[in-house]
Amino acid sequence: MQYLVIIKMIKTIIFDWGGVLAPADTEIAGKRLSDKFGCDFSKLKEKLAKYEKENSESSDYSMFLSKIKSEFEIPENEVMKALTEIPAWKGYELAKSLIGKYKLCILSDQMQFKADYIKKNNDLSFFDPVLFSSEIGVQKPAKKAFQIMLEKLQEPAEECLFIDDREMNIKAAQGLGIHVIHCTDIDKLENQLNKMLESNS
Repeated sequence: MQYLVIIKMIKTIIFDWGGVLAPADTEIAGKRLSDKFGCDFSKLKEKLAKYEKENSESSDYSMFLSKIKSEFEIPENEVMKALTEIPAWKGYELAKSLIGKYKLCILSDQMQFKADYIKKNNDLSFFDPVLFSSEIGVQKPAKKAFQIMLEKLQEPAEECLFIDDREMNIKAAQGLGIHVIHCTDIDKLENQLNKMLESNS
């Protein structure tokens, strides 16, 4: 008996924001704030990441700002400014070069004020859908985050490619049958992506 093997082609590319389409903001913000306010950089960076993780599944980010202000005596507006005023970089330009070739999407863990800033200050018109954790109520690496994306797309996992800078998120996507690229060096991402798409063509 002969069996027909059907290999599904990648049609959709799902990008993370921080670390892929734009630089990871925690380190940049931590450096800016520690230099300006004389804080311990390592401790501040750790707490920025910890408290953001705790406040990225709803529109309420007040506890995040309150904790940073209390522990480091940094004004809330300064924290918000440091975390948002970070321009997109090579990953964003790479995504733009794929317009018309693939369906492009964003799945990113962001507090609401960061999501609002990203949407207001960047052209996201060629990404659809754009899903931020504060708006869908769940963060990666929870399977539900990826399932919400797949439901929005109405496409099988095997036709999607997910690009993220965190290994735990990559493993979660892989577990659902999504193709993945672990982006650890933005300068190597274009080559990684070309190899992946060539092997899938």
